[in-house]
Amino acid sequence: MMEAKTLLLEKEFGILTVYFNRPKARNALSLQMVEELEEVLKEAESDDSVRAIVLRGSGKHFCAGGDIKDMATARMKPSGDVDPIAELNRRFGTLITKFNACLKTVVVVVQGAAMGGGFGLVCVADIVLADESAKFKLPETSLGVPPAQIAPFLVYRIGLAKARRFALTGASLKAQQAYEQGLVDILVNDDDELEAALDELRAQIRKCAPKASQQTKKILLAVGTMDHEVLLDWGAEQFSQAIRKGEGMEGMMAFMQRRKAKWAVES
Repeated sequence: MMEAKTLLLEKEFGILTVYFNRPKARNALSLQMVEELEEVLKEAESDDSVRAIVLRGSGKHFCAGGDIKDMATARMKPSGDVDPIAELNRRFGTLITKFNACLKTVVVVVQGAAMGGGFGLVCVADIVLADESAKFKLPETSLGVPPAQIAPFLVYRIGLAKARRFALTGASLKAQQAYEQGLVDILVNDDDELEAALDELRAQIRKCAPKASQQTKKILLAVGTMDHEVLLDWGAEQFSQAIRKGEGMEGMMAFMQRRKAKWAVES
């Protein structure tokens, strides 16, 4: 795995855990962190041994949003053909777009603040796990700017009506409220319960066939972008290929022989 200055990386039994490692800054997303996250994601996507990516924060917070220092630096740069502020903002949009399109299972673990860009990463996760310390805030409009890169993904996550309310009021949500609104999938009480729930989630992911999981994400992400009948025809082709020469054959044999499938073995 790559060496990173703003991230801590752990890989075990096919699960890559990425810790945001700027606790003194509440893990605010600096440009360097964005670049390192893109590189980690690129490596993970090309590594067949990685089944899932877990994003979480070091210290007491997940991520407090964009780094103000980077924004101040961009503001001081002369505006030419490309506005440096717009370029910096769009760079984060590229990052969350890549995580949204990633075919590995993406898990976000939230403790403490998930604000701005951290909120955006929550919106593109496949599964969001949080404990009662989690606080979700989309403060952009209260600061005089639009949540330009986050807003589309907020709509994808919870629907237009709820997204309008949250984005236009600078919403601040406690963990239970976020769970009720669909931002959080699994809510636990404290750190001990969170670690136990994460262990269970890792075990569930490992039971699923890696290629089948990736193909499933392709189908899910194609909803709304492909004609319905075409999507079902394409899905049927993927199903057939899995049965004839893919993981489906091994899965059926394991079921009939009452044993674990090869991909479910953790060593």
